[in-house]
Amino acid sequence: MKRLVQIFTGLIFFTLPLAAQLSQLHVTGEAEKMMTTIPKVRDINGRLCAAIEVVVEMEGFTYDSYNGVVKLIDRRGKDLVFLQPDERVLQIYHSGYQPLKIILSEIGIHLQSGNGWRIHLTAEKKINQIPVVLDIFPDSVSVSMDETDYGQGKVFMLNRGVYAIHLTKTGYASLNDSIVIDREHDQFSFVLVPETNMVLIEGGAFQMGQPDPDIFKTGFSADEQPVHRVVVDDFYLSKYEITYQFWEAFCLDTNRLMPDKPSSEAEEYPVEYMTWYDAIEFCNWLSRKHGFDPYYTIDKNRRDVNNQADKDPLKWTISCNPGANGYRLPTEAEWEYAARGGNLSKGYKYSGSDSANAVAWFGSHMVCYPVGTKQPNELECYDMSGNVWEWCWDWYGETYYSRSPVNNPSGPKSGQYRVMRSGECSLSERFSRTTHRHYGLPTSKTGLRLARHKP
Repeated sequence: MKRLVQIFTGLIFFTLPLAAQLSQLHVTGEAEKMMTTIPKVRDINGRLCAAIEVVVEMEGFTYDSYNGVVKLIDRRGKDLVFLQPDERVLQIYHSGYQPLKIILSEIGIHLQSGNGWRIHLTAEKKINQIPVVLDIFPDSVSVSMDETDYGQGKVFMLNRGVYAIHLTKTGYASLNDSIVIDREHDQFSFVLVPETNMVLIEGGAFQMGQPDPDIFKTGFSADEQPVHRVVVDDFYLSKYEITYQFWEAFCLDTNRLMPDKPSSEAEEYPVEYMTWYDAIEFCNWLSRKHGFDPYYTIDKNRRDVNNQADKDPLKWTISCNPGANGYRLPTEAEWEYAARGGNLSKGYKYSGSDSANAVAWFGSHMVCYPVGTKQPNELECYDMSGNVWEWCWDWYGETYYSRSPVNNPSGPKSGQYRVMRSGECSLSERFSRTTHRHYGLPTSKTGLRLARHKP
Protein backbone atom coordinates (compact mmCIF):
# COMPACT_ATOMS: atom_id res chain seq x y z
CA MET A 1 0.00 0.00 0.00
CA LYS A 2 2.82 2.39 0.85
CA ARG A 3 4.31 2.05 -2.63
CA LEU A 4 0.91 2.65 -4.29
CA VAL A 5 0.48 5.84 -2.27
CA GLN A 6 3.93 6.97 -3.36
CA ILE A 7 3.10 6.35 -7.01
CA PHE A 8 -0.24 8.15 -6.71
CA THR A 9 1.45 11.11 -5.04
CA GLY A 10 4.01 11.20 -7.83
CA LEU A 11 1.23 11.30 -10.42
CA ILE A 12 -0.44 14.23 -8.67
CA PHE A 13 2.76 16.25 -8.79
CA PHE A 14 3.35 15.11 -12.35
CA THR A 15 -0.01 16.35 -13.67
CA LEU A 16 0.65 19.86 -12.44
CA PRO A 17 3.52 20.59 -14.86
CA LEU A 18 2.06 18.40 -17.61
CA ALA A 19 0.64 21.43 -19.44
CA ALA A 20 4.13 22.89 -19.54
CA GLN A 21 5.23 19.88 -21.55
CA LEU A 22 2.51 20.39 -24.23
CA SER A 23 3.48 21.93 -27.56
CA GLN A 24 3.24 25.69 -27.82
CA LEU A 25 1.74 28.28 -30.16
CA HIS A 26 3.81 31.33 -31.14
CA VAL A 27 3.25 34.66 -32.87
CA THR A 28 6.00 35.12 -35.46
CA GLY A 29 7.14 38.37 -37.00
CA GLU A 30 5.42 41.70 -36.39
CA ALA A 31 1.73 42.45 -36.42
CA GLU A 32 0.65 44.08 -39.71
CA LYS A 33 -2.11 46.62 -40.18
CA MET A 34 -4.48 45.39 -42.89
CA MET A 35 -4.87 47.71 -45.86
CA THR A 36 -7.98 45.97 -47.18
CA THR A 37 -11.48 46.70 -45.97
CA ILE A 38 -12.88 44.28 -43.42
CA PRO A 39 -16.52 43.22 -43.18
CA LYS A 40 -18.68 45.49 -41.04
CA VAL A 41 -19.53 43.73 -37.82
CA ARG A 42 -21.06 45.51 -34.82
CA ASP A 43 -21.13 44.57 -31.13
CA ILE A 44 -24.26 44.55 -28.94
CA ASN A 45 -23.85 48.27 -28.34
CA GLY A 46 -23.85 48.97 -32.06
CA ARG A 47 -20.20 49.85 -32.23
CA LEU A 48 -18.26 48.89 -35.32
CA CYS A 49 -15.81 46.09 -34.42
CA ALA A 50 -12.15 45.72 -35.17
CA ALA A 51 -10.74 42.44 -36.53
CA ILE A 52 -7.60 40.35 -36.21
CA GLU A 53 -6.70 38.01 -39.05
CA VAL A 54 -4.88 34.94 -37.72
CA VAL A 55 -2.74 33.35 -40.43
CA VAL A 56 -1.87 29.73 -39.63
CA GLU A 57 -1.58 26.48 -41.58
CA MET A 58 -3.62 24.44 -39.09
CA GLU A 59 -7.37 24.35 -38.51
CA GLY A 60 -9.53 23.83 -35.47
CA PHE A 61 -8.64 26.93 -33.41
CA THR A 62 -11.00 28.58 -30.92
CA TYR A 63 -10.69 32.12 -29.58
CA ASP A 64 -11.64 34.18 -26.56
CA SER A 65 -11.01 37.62 -25.04
CA TYR A 66 -11.82 39.62 -21.93
CA ASN A 67 -15.00 40.99 -23.49
CA GLY A 68 -15.69 37.94 -25.60
CA VAL A 69 -15.33 37.34 -29.32
CA VAL A 70 -18.11 39.11 -31.24
CA LYS A 71 -17.83 37.00 -34.38
CA LEU A 72 -15.49 34.47 -36.00
CA ILE A 73 -15.19 33.94 -39.73
CA ASP A 74 -13.45 30.57 -40.00
CA ARG A 75 -11.49 30.54 -43.23
CA ARG A 76 -8.93 27.92 -44.19
CA GLY A 77 -5.55 29.24 -43.12
CA LYS A 78 -6.92 32.72 -42.28
CA ASP A 79 -9.36 33.05 -39.36
CA LEU A 80 -10.93 36.47 -38.96
CA VAL A 81 -11.67 37.27 -35.30
CA PHE A 82 -13.93 40.29 -34.56
CA LEU A 83 -13.38 42.04 -31.23
CA GLN A 84 -14.71 45.16 -29.53
CA PRO A 85 -12.58 48.20 -30.34
CA ASP A 86 -11.32 48.59 -26.76
CA GLU A 87 -10.26 44.92 -26.38
CA ARG A 88 -6.78 44.38 -24.92
CA VAL A 89 -6.34 40.56 -24.95
CA LEU A 90 -6.78 37.70 -27.42
CA GLN A 91 -6.62 34.08 -26.26
CA ILE A 92 -6.10 31.23 -28.73
CA TYR A 93 -6.80 27.53 -28.08
CA HIS A 94 -6.16 24.25 -29.84
CA SER A 95 -6.33 20.69 -28.56
CA GLY A 96 -2.89 19.35 -27.62
CA TYR A 97 -1.29 22.79 -27.25
CA GLN A 98 -0.80 25.24 -24.46
CA PRO A 99 -3.30 28.12 -24.57
CA LEU A 100 -1.73 31.26 -26.07
CA LYS A 101 -2.58 34.54 -24.36
CA ILE A 102 -1.67 37.63 -26.42
CA ILE A 103 -1.48 41.07 -24.80
CA LEU A 104 -2.30 43.07 -27.92
CA SER A 105 -0.44 46.22 -26.95
CA GLU A 106 2.75 44.19 -26.42
CA ILE A 107 2.84 43.25 -30.12
CA GLY A 108 1.88 46.73 -31.30
CA ILE A 109 -1.85 46.23 -31.85
CA HIS A 110 -4.28 48.99 -30.78
CA LEU A 111 -7.78 48.15 -31.91
CA GLN A 112 -10.02 50.84 -33.35
CA SER A 113 -13.42 50.55 -34.93
CA GLY A 114 -13.35 49.32 -38.50
CA ASN A 115 -9.63 48.55 -38.71
CA GLY A 116 -7.94 45.19 -39.01
CA TRP A 117 -4.63 43.64 -38.04
CA ARG A 118 -2.87 40.53 -39.27
CA ILE A 119 -0.74 38.17 -37.17
CA HIS A 120 1.09 35.02 -38.21
CA LEU A 121 0.87 31.99 -35.94
CA THR A 122 3.14 28.96 -35.83
CA ALA A 123 2.65 25.78 -33.86
CA GLU A 124 5.21 23.26 -32.74
CA LYS A 125 4.46 19.68 -33.69
CA LYS A 126 1.53 18.38 -31.66
CA ILE A 127 2.63 16.33 -28.69
CA ASN A 128 2.93 12.63 -29.44
CA GLN A 129 4.11 11.51 -26.00
CA ILE A 130 2.28 9.81 -23.16
CA PRO A 131 2.99 9.76 -19.42
CA VAL A 132 4.80 6.54 -18.46
CA VAL A 133 5.02 5.38 -14.83
CA LEU A 134 8.01 3.35 -13.69
CA ASP A 135 7.32 1.74 -10.30
CA ILE A 136 10.85 1.05 -9.09
CA PHE A 137 12.11 -0.52 -5.86
CA PRO A 138 14.03 0.89 -4.07
CA ASP A 139 13.75 4.68 -4.34
CA SER A 140 16.36 6.97 -5.92
CA VAL A 141 17.25 4.65 -8.80
CA SER A 142 18.98 6.22 -11.84
CA VAL A 143 17.09 5.55 -15.07
CA SER A 144 18.41 5.51 -18.61
CA MET A 145 16.51 4.44 -21.71
CA ASP A 146 18.10 3.90 -25.10
CA GLU A 147 21.30 5.31 -23.59
CA THR A 148 19.60 8.59 -22.63
CA ASP A 149 19.88 9.52 -18.94
CA TYR A 150 16.50 10.36 -17.39
CA GLY A 151 17.66 10.92 -13.80
CA GLN A 152 15.87 9.46 -10.78
CA GLY A 153 12.23 10.16 -11.58
CA LYS A 154 9.40 7.66 -11.79
CA VAL A 155 7.09 9.38 -14.30
CA PHE A 156 8.28 10.33 -17.79
CA MET A 157 6.84 11.70 -21.05
CA LEU A 158 7.81 9.23 -23.77
CA ASN A 159 6.87 8.39 -27.33
CA ARG A 160 5.35 5.03 -28.10
CA GLY A 161 7.85 2.35 -28.98
CA VAL A 162 10.39 -0.12 -27.62
CA TYR A 163 12.99 1.09 -25.13
CA ALA A 164 16.07 -0.58 -23.70
CA ILE A 165 16.03 0.38 -20.02
CA HIS A 166 18.99 0.42 -17.63
CA LEU A 167 18.48 0.93 -13.87
CA THR A 168 21.33 1.55 -11.44
CA LYS A 169 21.78 2.31 -7.75
CA THR A 170 24.90 2.05 -5.61
CA GLY A 171 24.88 -1.17 -3.60
CA TYR A 172 22.39 -2.88 -5.91
CA ALA A 173 22.82 -5.09 -8.95
CA SER A 174 22.11 -3.16 -12.17
CA LEU A 175 19.00 -4.14 -14.07
CA ASN A 176 18.75 -4.27 -17.86
CA ASP A 177 15.43 -4.87 -19.56
CA SER A 178 13.22 -3.64 -22.39
CA ILE A 179 9.74 -2.13 -22.34
CA VAL A 180 7.13 -1.63 -25.05
CA ILE A 181 5.15 1.59 -24.58
CA ASP A 182 1.71 2.11 -26.08
CA ARG A 183 -1.69 3.32 -24.92
CA GLU A 184 -2.37 0.01 -23.18
CA HIS A 185 1.08 -0.34 -21.62
CA ASP A 186 2.25 2.74 -19.76
CA GLN A 187 3.04 1.42 -16.26
CA PHE A 188 5.97 -0.89 -15.51
CA SER A 189 7.33 -2.36 -12.27
CA PHE A 190 10.98 -3.14 -11.53
CA VAL A 191 12.69 -4.52 -8.44
CA LEU A 192 16.43 -4.06 -7.98
CA VAL A 193 18.18 -6.43 -5.60
CA PRO A 194 21.19 -5.69 -3.39
CA GLU A 195 24.60 -6.92 -4.41
CA THR A 196 25.85 -9.88 -2.41
CA ASN A 197 29.17 -9.45 -0.66
CA MET A 198 30.74 -12.87 -1.14
CA VAL A 199 34.05 -14.11 0.27
CA LEU A 200 36.13 -16.78 -1.44
CA ILE A 201 36.68 -19.59 1.02
CA GLU A 202 39.71 -21.56 -0.11
CA GLY A 203 39.11 -25.24 0.50
CA GLY A 204 41.11 -27.49 2.75
CA ALA A 205 41.02 -30.14 5.44
CA PHE A 206 40.00 -29.71 9.08
CA GLN A 207 38.94 -31.67 12.12
CA MET A 208 35.17 -31.24 12.33
CA GLY A 209 33.40 -31.51 15.69
CA GLN A 210 34.05 -30.83 19.35
CA PRO A 211 37.43 -32.22 20.53
CA ASP A 212 36.78 -31.82 24.28
CA PRO A 213 34.77 -34.80 25.63
CA ASP A 214 34.38 -33.20 29.07
CA ILE A 215 32.19 -30.43 27.62
CA PHE A 216 29.30 -32.87 27.23
CA LYS A 217 29.21 -33.45 31.01
CA THR A 218 27.68 -29.98 31.39
CA GLY A 219 24.61 -30.53 29.22
CA PHE A 220 26.04 -30.17 25.77
CA SER A 221 24.81 -32.49 23.04
CA ALA A 222 27.07 -35.36 22.06
CA ASP A 223 26.06 -34.91 18.40
CA GLU A 224 29.25 -32.83 18.01
CA GLN A 225 31.35 -36.01 18.20
CA PRO A 226 33.26 -37.90 17.10
CA VAL A 227 35.79 -35.46 15.74
CA HIS A 228 36.46 -36.49 12.15
CA ARG A 229 38.55 -35.32 9.21
CA VAL A 230 36.69 -33.40 6.51
CA VAL A 231 37.91 -31.91 3.23
CA VAL A 232 35.91 -29.21 1.45
CA ASP A 233 36.46 -27.64 -1.96
CA ASP A 234 36.74 -23.92 -2.67
CA PHE A 235 33.43 -22.08 -2.41
CA TYR A 236 32.00 -18.61 -1.90
CA LEU A 237 30.13 -17.56 1.25
CA SER A 238 28.36 -14.29 1.97
CA LYS A 239 30.07 -12.05 4.52
CA TYR A 240 26.76 -11.28 6.19
CA GLU A 241 23.49 -12.95 6.99
CA ILE A 242 20.74 -12.09 4.51
CA THR A 243 19.03 -8.88 5.59
CA TYR A 244 15.57 -7.39 5.24
CA GLN A 245 16.95 -5.29 2.39
CA PHE A 246 17.07 -8.51 0.35
CA TRP A 247 13.90 -9.96 1.80
CA GLU A 248 11.77 -6.93 1.00
CA ALA A 249 12.88 -7.04 -2.64
CA PHE A 250 12.11 -10.78 -2.71
CA CYS A 251 8.63 -10.31 -1.26
CA LEU A 252 7.76 -7.44 -3.60
CA ASP A 253 8.99 -9.28 -6.68
CA THR A 254 7.20 -12.54 -5.83
CA ASN A 255 4.01 -11.05 -4.31
CA ARG A 256 4.73 -12.44 -0.84
CA LEU A 257 3.51 -11.00 2.42
CA MET A 258 6.33 -9.07 4.05
CA PRO A 259 6.79 -10.16 7.70
CA ASP A 260 6.99 -7.60 10.47
CA LYS A 261 10.40 -6.00 10.80
CA PRO A 262 12.22 -5.81 14.15
CA SER A 263 12.75 -2.09 13.63
CA SER A 264 11.39 0.74 11.49
CA GLU A 265 14.89 0.97 10.00
CA ALA A 266 15.47 -2.75 9.63
CA GLU A 267 17.20 -2.97 6.24
CA GLU A 268 20.46 -4.12 7.85
CA TYR A 269 18.85 -6.54 10.30
CA PRO A 270 19.06 -10.26 9.47
CA VAL A 271 15.89 -11.93 8.27
CA GLU A 272 14.59 -14.37 10.88
CA TYR A 273 11.25 -15.52 9.45
CA MET A 274 12.47 -17.66 6.57
CA THR A 275 11.51 -21.33 6.34
CA TRP A 276 13.96 -23.75 4.76
CA TYR A 277 11.69 -23.83 1.71
CA ASP A 278 11.69 -20.02 1.59
CA ALA A 279 15.48 -20.13 1.67
CA ILE A 280 15.58 -22.53 -1.29
CA GLU A 281 13.20 -20.35 -3.33
CA PHE A 282 15.12 -17.23 -2.33
CA CYS A 283 18.37 -18.76 -3.62
CA ASN A 284 16.82 -19.51 -7.01
CA TRP A 285 15.15 -16.08 -7.21
CA LEU A 286 18.36 -14.23 -6.40
CA SER A 287 20.30 -16.37 -8.87
CA ARG A 288 17.95 -15.32 -11.67
CA LYS A 289 18.06 -11.66 -10.65
CA HIS A 290 21.87 -11.72 -10.75
CA GLY A 291 22.01 -13.63 -14.02
CA PHE A 292 23.10 -17.00 -12.60
CA ASP A 293 21.75 -20.48 -13.24
CA PRO A 294 19.40 -21.58 -10.43
CA TYR A 295 21.04 -24.22 -8.27
CA TYR A 296 17.84 -25.97 -7.22
CA THR A 297 15.01 -27.72 -9.02
CA ILE A 298 11.82 -27.43 -6.98
CA ASP A 299 8.92 -29.83 -7.43
CA LYS A 300 6.03 -28.76 -5.21
CA ASN A 301 3.72 -31.47 -6.48
CA ARG A 302 5.89 -34.48 -5.65
CA ARG A 303 6.37 -35.32 -1.97
CA ASP A 304 9.96 -35.93 -0.89
CA VAL A 305 10.29 -39.58 0.10
CA ASN A 306 13.37 -38.68 2.18
CA ASN A 307 11.43 -36.24 4.33
CA GLN A 308 10.45 -38.11 7.49
CA ALA A 309 8.87 -35.14 9.27
CA ASP A 310 5.23 -35.88 10.11
CA LYS A 311 4.64 -32.23 10.97
CA ASP A 312 5.86 -30.91 7.62
CA PRO A 313 2.76 -30.38 5.39
CA LEU A 314 4.81 -29.37 2.34
CA LYS A 315 7.52 -31.97 1.77
CA TRP A 316 8.56 -30.47 -1.56
CA THR A 317 11.07 -32.46 -3.56
CA ILE A 318 14.22 -30.37 -3.93
CA SER A 319 17.09 -31.53 -6.12
CA CYS A 320 20.45 -29.89 -6.76
CA ASN A 321 21.95 -28.88 -10.09
CA PRO A 322 25.68 -29.36 -9.32
CA GLY A 323 26.85 -27.62 -12.51
CA ALA A 324 24.83 -24.45 -11.82
CA ASN A 325 26.61 -21.28 -10.73
CA GLY A 326 23.70 -19.90 -8.71
CA TYR A 327 23.26 -19.27 -5.02
CA ARG A 328 22.66 -22.14 -2.62
CA LEU A 329 22.71 -23.04 1.06
CA PRO A 330 26.07 -24.01 2.52
CA THR A 331 26.51 -27.57 3.69
CA GLU A 332 27.03 -28.03 7.42
CA ALA A 333 30.69 -28.94 6.80
CA GLU A 334 31.26 -25.81 4.68
CA TRP A 335 29.58 -23.70 7.31
CA GLU A 336 31.73 -25.01 10.19
CA TYR A 337 34.90 -24.80 8.11
CA ALA A 338 34.19 -21.12 7.34
CA ALA A 339 33.12 -20.34 10.91
CA ARG A 340 36.44 -21.73 12.18
CA GLY A 341 38.32 -19.42 9.81
CA GLY A 342 39.03 -21.88 6.99
CA ASN A 343 42.71 -22.28 6.15
CA LEU A 344 43.39 -19.09 8.16
CA SER A 345 41.95 -20.58 11.34
CA LYS A 346 43.57 -19.68 14.63
CA GLY A 347 41.60 -22.32 16.52
CA TYR A 348 39.20 -20.00 18.31
CA LYS A 349 36.31 -21.32 20.36
CA TYR A 350 33.95 -18.84 18.71
CA SER A 351 34.02 -17.58 15.15
CA GLY A 352 36.92 -15.11 15.26
CA SER A 353 37.72 -15.01 18.96
CA ASP A 354 37.90 -16.89 22.24
CA SER A 355 35.73 -14.12 23.68
CA ALA A 356 32.08 -14.50 22.74
CA ASN A 357 31.45 -10.80 23.50
CA ALA A 358 33.82 -9.78 20.70
CA VAL A 359 32.10 -11.68 17.90
CA ALA A 360 28.65 -12.85 19.00
CA TRP A 361 25.30 -11.52 20.15
CA PHE A 362 23.90 -13.67 22.95
CA GLY A 363 21.84 -13.49 26.14
CA SER A 364 19.76 -10.60 24.82
CA HIS A 365 16.01 -10.00 24.97
CA MET A 366 16.20 -8.40 21.53
CA VAL A 367 15.35 -10.61 18.60
CA CYS A 368 18.41 -9.66 16.56
CA TYR A 369 20.89 -6.89 15.77
CA PRO A 370 22.11 -5.22 12.56
CA VAL A 371 24.58 -7.44 10.75
CA GLY A 372 28.30 -6.76 10.86
CA THR A 373 28.33 -4.84 14.13
CA LYS A 374 30.64 -7.30 15.94
CA GLN A 375 34.15 -8.30 14.91
CA PRO A 376 34.52 -10.61 11.87
CA ASN A 377 36.39 -13.89 11.91
CA GLU A 378 39.66 -14.67 10.15
CA LEU A 379 37.88 -14.78 6.76
CA GLU A 380 36.08 -11.44 7.26
CA CYS A 381 32.77 -13.21 7.79
CA TYR A 382 30.45 -11.68 10.40
CA ASP A 383 27.94 -13.06 12.91
CA MET A 384 28.86 -16.70 12.49
CA SER A 385 28.74 -17.07 16.27
CA GLY A 386 25.29 -15.74 16.74
CA ASN A 387 22.73 -13.22 15.66
CA VAL A 388 20.12 -15.53 14.15
CA TRP A 389 20.24 -19.22 13.30
CA GLU A 390 21.19 -19.92 9.69
CA TRP A 391 19.84 -22.69 7.48
CA CYS A 392 22.20 -25.28 6.01
CA TRP A 393 21.43 -27.76 3.24
CA ASP A 394 21.85 -30.95 5.29
CA TRP A 395 19.32 -33.17 6.91
CA TYR A 396 20.19 -33.42 10.61
CA GLY A 397 21.50 -36.72 11.89
CA GLU A 398 22.45 -37.03 15.55
CA THR A 399 25.01 -39.76 14.84
CA TYR A 400 25.98 -38.62 11.34
CA TYR A 401 29.52 -37.64 12.37
CA SER A 402 30.36 -41.31 13.02
CA ARG A 403 29.72 -42.19 9.37
CA SER A 404 30.35 -38.91 7.56
CA PRO A 405 32.44 -39.19 4.36
CA VAL A 406 35.70 -37.27 4.23
CA ASN A 407 35.20 -35.30 1.01
CA ASN A 408 32.51 -32.62 0.87
CA PRO A 409 29.92 -34.29 3.14
CA SER A 410 26.38 -33.03 2.64
CA GLY A 411 24.50 -34.78 5.43
CA PRO A 412 22.27 -37.86 5.66
CA LYS A 413 20.06 -38.83 2.74
CA SER A 414 16.91 -38.43 4.83
CA GLY A 415 15.66 -37.00 8.09
CA GLN A 416 13.01 -35.02 9.95
CA TYR A 417 14.95 -31.82 10.47
CA ARG A 418 17.30 -29.54 8.56
CA VAL A 419 20.53 -28.29 10.14
CA MET A 420 20.78 -24.77 11.59
CA ARG A 421 24.05 -23.13 12.60
CA SER A 422 25.35 -19.85 14.12
CA GLY A 423 23.42 -19.44 17.36
CA GLU A 424 20.52 -17.21 18.42
CA CYS A 425 21.21 -13.89 20.12
CA SER A 426 18.63 -14.56 22.85
CA LEU A 427 20.46 -17.72 23.99
CA SER A 428 23.56 -18.20 26.11
CA GLU A 429 27.09 -18.06 24.69
CA ARG A 430 27.49 -21.85 24.71
CA PHE A 431 25.25 -21.95 21.62
CA SER A 432 27.68 -19.61 19.84
CA ARG A 433 30.55 -22.10 19.60
CA THR A 434 31.69 -22.95 16.07
CA THR A 435 30.99 -26.64 16.68
CA HIS A 436 27.48 -26.27 18.08
CA ARG A 437 24.77 -28.01 16.05
CA HIS A 438 21.10 -27.12 15.92
CA TYR A 439 18.15 -28.17 13.79
CA GLY A 440 14.53 -27.45 12.94
CA LEU A 441 11.63 -28.62 10.81
CA PRO A 442 11.88 -27.35 7.21
CA THR A 443 8.83 -25.22 8.01
CA SER A 444 10.51 -23.58 11.00
CA LYS A 445 11.56 -19.97 10.54
CA THR A 446 15.03 -18.51 10.91
CA GLY A 447 17.83 -16.83 8.92
CA LEU A 448 20.13 -17.52 6.00
CA ARG A 449 23.66 -17.08 4.67
CA LEU A 450 24.38 -17.69 0.98
CA ALA A 451 26.95 -19.93 -0.66
CA ARG A 452 28.06 -20.53 -4.26
CA HIS A 453 30.33 -23.02 -5.95
CA LYS A 454 33.58 -21.63 -7.22
CA PRO A 455 33.51 -22.06 -11.04
